[in-house]
Amino acid sequence: MGREHALSAKAGRSVSARLDAACAATRATSGRRAPVLLLQHRLEGIAKDGHQLAALCREHQVNHLVYIGFAINWCLLMSPAGMVDMSRYGMMCSTIREAVTAVENAETAREEREKQQALWRVAINSGFVFGVDDFKNAMGSLAKN
Repeated sequence: MGREHALSAKAGRSVSARLDAACAATRATSGRRAPVLLLQHRLEGIAKDGHQLAALCREHQVNHLVYIGFAINWCLLMSPAGMVDMSRYGMMCSTIREAVTAVENAETAREEREKQQALWRVAINSGFVFGVDDFKNAMGSLAKN
């Protein structure tokens, strides 16, 4: 069984600090399962599969998940609770361009072609591809409300 990970941002930390912590935690994650990331104030939750994550999202009226980490073209897309799985539950699934990487090979690595293809797939099938600065600004605006 792979390790499950959840990140809970505590009230009082800036959105930028929470996003930086999320990126660092995701980079440190190893194994084949996609990490479950919930940026939140008072919500705590851990889900080991899509069914549990969908139930947790319904309970707290979450309809949009943002995935970051390795690998956008494998784990984040196709693992249990990954984008494909959660799209089946009606969730919008997006990512942050600068906060993901992909499994590449010798022919694709220099230009990150597998990453670009996976980002295109997310934009077509699942949700949005955000730039990190745009995402941080949007989260900062929400935090002020």
